[in-house]
Amino acid sequence: MSKPVVAITRPKDRAKKACEIVEKLGGEVVLAPTLDLKPVNTQSLKNLVCSGANS
Repeated sequence: MSKPVVAITRPKDRAKKACEIVEKLGGEVVLAPTLDLKPVNTQSLKNLVCSGANS
């Protein structure tokens, strides 16, 4: 029987623990980060948030 293959889609710098868990449970990891979230602090975002609060 082959090992289950699990895709880890967390950003690389935050995927280590998830990979360790999958491997510990006998799975094979495919690291496939799909998102790289970065904070955004722009005036247009602030305006959008403030206008939504006033609705």
